[in-house]
Amino acid sequence: MRKAFIDILEEQKNKNNTGFGIPSIPSLVTSNKFCIVKGNGIPFLPIKNKDEWVATFSTRHNSAKLILELIWSKISFYFDMRMPWDDGLHMDSIEPLLLAKAVRVGDRAGWMYNSIELKESRLEREDVEVWKPASLMKSEISAINIMAMQGGYLPLDEGMDAYLKDKHQTTLDEVSQKLILTRLFMKDGEYIRPIHPQTYVLNVNENTGYASSERDRFDLWCEENGLKTNYMVIVFLE
Repeated sequence: MRKAFIDILEEQKNKNNTGFGIPSIPSLVTSNKFCIVKGNGIPFLPIKNKDEWVATFSTRHNSAKLILELIWSKISFYFDMRMPWDDGLHMDSIEPLLLAKAVRVGDRAGWMYNSIELKESRLEREDVEVWKPASLMKSEISAINIMAMQGGYLPLDEGMDAYLKDKHQTTLDEVSQKLILTRLFMKDGEYIRPIHPQTYVLNVNENTGYASSERDRFDLWCEENGLKTNYMVIVFLE
């Protein structure tokens, strides 16, 4: 099914000398237990690394559940309604199929696609993924604390770089990249700031912490791991 999907995209490009834009890719393709899903954020948004988006991915466990999740997500998004997800800490086991990277050639911009071929042994893995918050080290926790004290903005300047080098033996660039890779923070001009209206940060000890924007799952994860939910909450209003 993965190969047939890529073959259709390539056939379209060879026939008309144009490819499919992301909006033209279907949200869900199913056949028995197999699914190909678009990672458009409703409800899935997988990221491969800092600049590649998993435009489509596949699963092979429960197509009926995927259909229901997509319908619920659209109802929740368009009508601002809370749906009874009850996911707990379970995460759907997915495998990337089509990676998309934004590129510009001259005065034209678009998506460059790369497909991923995987062995059947990997695709047969059990659906046992478990949710967990983003892990933080001492330097990232320190940067987040400074961000919170400065209204939600961490300055990307020489002073901050010097502070991190002196106190944590790391650079501002390294800390910034680690924060961005949590998918909880983003670069905004000359600052790093939260993406979500509310970000929950938990200090376990002076060297370790965790962060998430999902309060219900974070609470459940803390309960499962015997941690108190003593969060610092960053409320960010644009």
